[in-house]
Amino acid sequence: MDKSQKAKKKIRIIGNVFRVILTIIMVIGIIVMASTALMGITILFIPADILPEDLNAGFTDFIAGVHSSSDDDDEDDDYSPILSDTESATPVITNSEDAEAYFKKMIKELIGSIGNGRVASGIEIGLSTAGVRKELTIKELIVILSIAISLFSLMIVIYSSVLNSMMKTLSKGERPFTIKAAKKLRRLSILMLLLILFEPLTSLVLFSVTLIFSYLFEYGAYLQEKADETSRIQEEMIMSFAEVTENKSEQTGKHVRRVAEYSKIIAEEMGLDEERVSKIRLASTMHDIGKLMIPSEILEKPARLTDDEFAEIKKHPGYGGKLLNNVEGDVMELAKTIALDHHERVDGRGYPEGKSGNYISTEGRIVAVADVYDALTSKRSYKEPWDHQKAYEEILKGSGTQFDADVVEAFKKRYDDINSLRQKYADEA
Repeated sequence: MDKSQKAKKKIRIIGNVFRVILTIIMVIGIIVMASTALMGITILFIPADILPEDLNAGFTDFIAGVHSSSDDDDEDDDYSPILSDTESATPVITNSEDAEAYFKKMIKELIGSIGNGRVASGIEIGLSTAGVRKELTIKELIVILSIAISLFSLMIVIYSSVLNSMMKTLSKGERPFTIKAAKKLRRLSILMLLLILFEPLTSLVLFSVTLIFSYLFEYGAYLQEKADETSRIQEEMIMSFAEVTENKSEQTGKHVRRVAEYSKIIAEEMGLDEERVSKIRLASTMHDIGKLMIPSEILEKPARLTDDEFAEIKKHPGYGGKLLNNVEGDVMELAKTIALDHHERVDGRGYPEGKSGNYISTEGRIVAVADVYDALTSKRSYKEPWDHQKAYEEILKGSGTQFDADVVEAFKKRYDDINSLRQKYADEA
């Protein structure tokens, strides 16, 4: 597993963790929103002449019971205006008027903790100016409180939902920077302005931060588009270069294409991730680049090679490794590995280094099967093509000795697809 794959694995883990956290926040937000909305609706339909009396009676008993046991050192209480004994630091509530005043003050402070009490105060000032009444009733305060909490919870749910969808993208290993994500953030920034009724400063900060992130995501999408274009150009250059290598020995570039497609199919069947499969497909086109260093008369010789000529041919993996040694990039690094390993055997009898088993890269083991199968079924200057069924059996026969058993098993399971591609990209007669 290379560095980029390890980094993406960590990002996926982080994305999943944040998704769990955001989902919990969303569930809590929905529960709070639903319960407070239900409370507000319920209280809204309770007759006004019933609610205050019942509330005050119960609240008076509650407050009296709590404060009768309070210590005299409770000196930080802010409710001195409604105390029976203004000199005392501990509230002493003896009637429903005091209880109602105390209850109103608590509700207003609770509303204030959500939005500095602007909503309740604004309504109260409006009513007073209109001459309707001087202050809000307990019922009205509770309804305002439930609306405030519900709306605040709704904003949290919406915000968490958008972030959750982005974390889902990360956890799947997909690209986070897209125009779609930028548009989502922009819509979310507008929704944040609704919080201005409760907390203007927080609302403006969230609006600004979310809007800035939307532009960052849009710019990220632009950079990703440019990176994709660069990758496409790089892929075309690699394919062209690989075809030049094949054409040197009077072979068509379709060998390159077939080996790349066979390798892709085998890698998919082995369960490798999508990005790794894509890299194998592209890097495998460079597996024979070392043949550029082999004399054409040896590559094109129609007769059997001498021992010295075959020894020269066996050097092409090493030549390929040297040619790609100083080229940067994940794909080119993988191409170097494949060039060095695609003629190794799992039993240790391959070349150039005689590696065995897991000392041979997975990619090298995959391309080894793809390359040999295509070599057997293709015409060369020194041989006619094998029948595809005979070549298939030859690959299976080499399982565990020449070829990796897992790779051969994947080749076997997807052989119908491989054979279809062989026909699709067949060399011209």
